[in-house]
Amino acid sequence: MTSSRTSEGSGSIENTLAINIMNIIGQTSSDTLKKLKFSNMSLEQAYPETSPLAPQEIPQYGGEDPGGYTPQGRILYWYHPDYIQNVDLITDIDGAAYELFLYNPWGEQLHHWTSSSSSWTSPYRFNAKELDPETGLSYYGARYYQSKLGVWLSVDPLDNMYFKPYVFLGNNTMTFVDPDGRRLKIANQATYQLLLLTLPSNIRSMVKVNSKGFITMRSLRMAANLNPQSENLRVLKRIVQDKRTVELDATQTKFESLDTKTGKTTNNSFSAPTRKNDFQIEIEKCTNCTSEELTNLKTYMASFGVEDKIEVSGNLGITLPPKYNNEFKTGQTSVSSNFEVFINPVETTQLEKVGNIGHELYGHVYFFLIGKYPWHGKGGTGERNSELELFIQQREIESIQNAQN
Repeated sequence: MTSSRTSEGSGSIENTLAINIMNIIGQTSSDTLKKLKFSNMSLEQAYPETSPLAPQEIPQYGGEDPGGYTPQGRILYWYHPDYIQNVDLITDIDGAAYELFLYNPWGEQLHHWTSSSSSWTSPYRFNAKELDPETGLSYYGARYYQSKLGVWLSVDPLDNMYFKPYVFLGNNTMTFVDPDGRRLKIANQATYQLLLLTLPSNIRSMVKVNSKGFITMRSLRMAANLNPQSENLRVLKRIVQDKRTVELDATQTKFESLDTKTGKTTNNSFSAPTRKNDFQIEIEKCTNCTSEELTNLKTYMASFGVEDKIEVSGNLGITLPPKYNNEFKTGQTSVSSNFEVFINPVETTQLEKVGNIGHELYGHVYFFLIGKYPWHGKGGTGERNSELELFIQQREIESIQNAQN
C-alpha cells in the first residue's frame, strides 16, 4: 500500500515507502508508523474538495493542542485509501501515522490502531463510506451496509436487473466498488464510445465502465485531476455522483414510455431527421434576381439569423424522467424508476449523436438532478427556458469540438 502527500513547511516531496501491514499489527507505539513517507502526487490533486476523502480540518480549542501546535490551531488529517477506496491509513499534518484500519474483503474491521493523540476518529472507513457510530452500519447513499455480515440491510435499487437483492458487489469484493448503490449505466459499447467523444481526448482512456455497464466514479476523479477545465466532465461527474440512476442508449430505434395522463405504456420509434438549408432554398427561388437583389436578400436573411448551412430538425433524442415523477411534470416518463436517455441512431451522423448526448444527458438530465427546471418551455407558460437553452448550446458545442479533436 502506498500513499502520497506534499510535505507542509519544507515544501519538499518525500520519497515513497511501502508499508508492511503485517509488521504493524499489534505495535501500538510502532516506530515504523511514525516514519512513514509518501510519493510524488499530493492528496489535494488525488482527492479534490468534492471527494469524501478531501483533507479533514479539525479545530482544537483551549489548552495544549494534541499535535503540538498553538492553541485554537487546526490539525489537518490526510486519508490514504487503497485501490478500492478503503481508508487504510490516516496521517496528521506532519506525516505521522494517526490511525490504521485493516478490513477483510467484505469490510469487517479486523484491526484498529490509533496514536491516541486526539479524540477525533475518521468517520470514513471501508470503501471510503461513512460509518454510523450508533448502528455500526456503513452508509452508501442508496442504502446501509452491514460489513460484519457482508450484506445490505435493504433491497438493491437495481434488483430488477440483477436479481440479487442483498448481495454485496456480486460477491466479488476484490474487483468491484459500489460508490452509492446507483450510477450512470451505459447500454453498450457503441454508446460508450460516443460518450467518450464528448470528453477531451487526453482523458478518454481513463474513463472506465465496470462489468455491469456503470461508469466508475474513481475513473472520473482521476480524469478530473488531469483535466479540471472540462465542463462536460464536471457535469458527468455530478450525474454519476447522484443517487438516482440514469440509463443512456444511443443505439435503440424503438423505446417505451409511460403516458402520464393515461398511465399507459406507449411504443415509440425514431425516424430519420429532416435536413434543409433555408438560405439556399431562398436563393434558388430568386432565379431572375440581379446581383444587387441577391445581395439585399442575403443581407435580409442574415438580419434574421438565417445562415448558409444545413439545419437538422426532428426528434434527435429524448430524456425520460423516472415514472411517478412529481418534481418536474412532463407528458412522458420512463417505464422504470430510472432516468432513460435515448439518442436517435436513424440516419444521424456521429457528430450529431455526440451533440445530442451533450443536449440530453449534460443538459436536461443535469438540470433535473441539480433541481433546475429541465424542459425548454417553462411550465406551460410559453416562456422559453433561456438558462437551460444556453447551457445546452454550450454542452453541444463542447461535445462536438471534443469529438473533432
